[in-house]
Amino acid sequence: MAHFFFHIKEGDHLIEDEEGIDLPDASAARAEALQAARELWADAIKAGKELSAEAFVIVDERGRPVASVSFSEALPSQLRGQGSQRKGGSLFNLNRRGTTGIGRARRGPRTGT
Repeated sequence: MAHFFFHIKEGDHLIEDEEGIDLPDASAARAEALQAARELWADAIKAGKELSAEAFVIVDERGRPVASVSFSEALPSQLRGQGSQRKGGSLFNLNRRGTTGIGRARRGPRTGT
C-alpha cells in the first residue's frame, strides 16, 4: 500500500490534504479522486452553489505529483467543457511554497474502506 494526498487546486492556490489515505496504487488513487469530485459536485449542486475547485492534485508520500484529476472529468460527458475553460498548462505547474497553508479546509476523498 502507498500513501496518497489529495490536494485541491483552486485558482492559484493549493489546498493541501494533510492526512491522505493508503491505497494500492496510483490508479486506485485516481479512481478515488474521481469519486470524491463527483461527491463535491453533488454537494454543490444540492446547495445551489458553484464549485470553485478545479482539480485534485494527487501526490505520493514524498510530495511528488503522481496524477491530477480535473473536476470536469467527474461530470457526464455532455456537461464537460461547458462554462469556463482552463487554458493550457499543466496542473503540476504549482509552486508548493506559494500555496495556502489552510490544510483540509474542504472534504477530501473518502477515508472509509
